[in-house]
Amino acid sequence: LLDAPRDEFRLLPELAGNPLADRILDCLEPTAHAGGDEGIRLTSGEVDFQLFVRTLDVFCISNTKQKKLEMLFKVYDVDGDGALSESDIRITF
Repeated sequence: LLDAPRDEFRLLPELAGNPLADRILDCLEPTAHAGGDEGIRLTSGEVDFQLFVRTLDVFCISNTKQKKLEMLFKVYDVDGDGALSESDIRITF
């Protein structure tokens, strides 16, 4: 696996000025993907590069609007309860 510190991912042009960069990286948590220990290693602060690419692939033109909306919803659903609450929105903005 190719791992890199979260700070390096924040330097990518697509994430550099994005106020949601941390939330996007948070959406790579292991529980969101098959494979168990893939994703952000919260204790080490490193990101699995392959999973990062697969996750952001959802925004490719070939994916459906539904898949893109599901990812965006996940970015805003901070507490992961499947609903956008006032606190989710406050934390995000």
